[in-house]
Amino acid sequence: MTKVRAGIILLSVLLLLSVPQSAIAKRDIQGEIDQIKHEKQKLLTVRQQLESQLNMLGKSLLVLDKKLLQAREQSREAADNFKKSDEKVSSLTAKVNALKHQIDVLERKMRHEISMAWMRAGREPGWPDMFAGVAVTEIPHRKHMAKVILDQQGSTRDQWQQTILILQEAQQQLQAERDVLADRLEAKKSAELALDEQFSAKKKHLGEVKSDKQKQQQRERELEKQEKALQRMLEDLQFSLLQTDKEVRHTSLRTKKGRLSWPIQGKLIALYDSKTRYQSSRIRGVLLAPLSSSKTFRQVRSVADGQVRYADWFGGFGLMMIVEHGDGMMTIYAHNDALYKQVGDWVDANEILAEAGSTGWVDATQLYFELRDQGEPVNPKLWMKN
Repeated sequence: MTKVRAGIILLSVLLLLSVPQSAIAKRDIQGEIDQIKHEKQKLLTVRQQLESQLNMLGKSLLVLDKKLLQAREQSREAADNFKKSDEKVSSLTAKVNALKHQIDVLERKMRHEISMAWMRAGREPGWPDMFAGVAVTEIPHRKHMAKVILDQQGSTRDQWQQTILILQEAQQQLQAERDVLADRLEAKKSAELALDEQFSAKKKHLGEVKSDKQKQQQRERELEKQEKALQRMLEDLQFSLLQTDKEVRHTSLRTKKGRLSWPIQGKLIALYDSKTRYQSSRIRGVLLAPLSSSKTFRQVRSVADGQVRYADWFGGFGLMMIVEHGDGMMTIYAHNDALYKQVGDWVDANEILAEAGSTGWVDATQLYFELRDQGEPVNPKLWMKN
């Protein structure tokens, strides 16, 4: 009986090994793709339901945020194009200068060789006459010496002429790129102006809401509904990492309590469980303002390894990203101007997720950061480094 059982086990192992590993891998990958597609579709439904429930203020905010994000993207693209052109101009300028130096070295080398040849002949250097247009045929000795030097300098002279041609081509490229740079500078300025206009339009809208008590109440009611919708979504997302094969490599976030790095280099402008100038209800996270307006300081980084579970606009939170870290731990990053990850992406600690911005019910660049344990918000300051 034992032999029969052993034979069955051996046969099962052999059958398993006979299945191509690529087929197993393919099934797993396809399963993961299908699962992520399902998750994205489910979250799209949440987003659509959210938008369908927006009041007039919420709809105005959505329109303003869309225009702001479009202007921000155009400004970012124009700035990137200008930077590329500027770098190319710098590179070409360096190339032109190097070629000029190379030509100068070759000319000095040839002149030095001519000078030394005349000195060997017991004469004072006569090369200035040769370069000044004196006919070498007029002086037999000069004719002889010139022929000797020219024969010896054949390869150097060829290199000198070739370098001059390369220089001319590089100078043409440089001029063309300078023209492109000038155009891109104008495009950059125009895009920045358009962004400022959109930012001002949104700021004006928020100012009008703040000065109108009835509109403030409408906004509060809408924010309350959105917070409840966020709570429901977080509860639905809990304990369901989309790729379980990656879960095993993660160290529990709980072991790092008090040692996590803040998501941006910034200062706290609103503490946990406090009120802000944008809303009367207490916030469940913190607000951080970047230390500088530069892109580096606006970069939002994941506080720990995890998986992106939401990456889209979410009402008063603006562009929002939720990262699940396993073991019931989640982090939320909101009011962004750009999201660099999508649902299903696995991220490492300190990996760039987004760019802090001014979407949602805010009128200045900042980041709303929230940390949840088993679905309940906790004070991030207790988890982060001092």
